[in-house]
Amino acid sequence: MLSTYKFGVIAEYLSVLILKLKMYKIIAIRHRNYFGEIDIIALRNNVIAFIEVKARASDVGYDLVQQKQIKRIRNAASLFLANHPKYQSKDVRFDLIVIIGISCPKHLQNI
Repeated sequence: MLSTYKFGVIAEYLSVLILKLKMYKIIAIRHRNYFGEIDIIALRNNVIAFIEVKARASDVGYDLVQQKQIKRIRNAASLFLANHPKYQSKDVRFDLIVIIGISCPKHLQNI
């Protein structure tokens, strides 16, 4: 049986693979700064996407992303952009990739 941590890491790398197949350029994985961690930062066309990955063993029926987490991710994204001027002219989007059990991951854009 996989630990929760290992399951999460595997989900993140599966998400990276899916994003690469969708022609995203991966800028960072597990990017940490003062405000917290962003699971994946990816670029496609003129859009920089800050992506949260949520992996669950089963469909448990509760909110996957809490308001507190959304605020943390937005703050971390703002700091990332402030520290990386070459991305400041890009359109910004916040995405969610959900993996439940062994089902196919769902990429929800612009959450």
